[in-house]
Amino acid sequence: VHGGGGSGVADATATYEYLDVFHGRYNKVLLDKMALDNEKAKLLDENATLKAILQRYLDGVSVSDAAVSKANSLFIVNGNANFERYEVAPGQVIPAQDLQTLVVTER
Repeated sequence: VHGGGGSGVADATATYEYLDVFHGRYNKVLLDKMALDNEKAKLLDENATLKAILQRYLDGVSVSDAAVSKANSLFIVNGNANFERYEVAPGQVIPAQDLQTLVVTER
């Protein structure tokens, strides 16, 4: 007289099991996506750091307009340097770093 008895409960249980498996897979995909997003952020940060290191290396190795326009005591053409020379009074104490610059520019 019920026309199937307990089949409605079995169908509901099967549906819930199906949804449980679906949600398990869905959550796994979300966790994988979050892990990939975190890895991407780390790699982007590392990439920016490596680009900065490479740019500093290339600035030190090559001669570019940006490198020539900056003050550089090592870049002297025909006795002219692109930085301020130090005026030294007799008996003045010169710090070691400034002394090296002074000796190089007075040659």
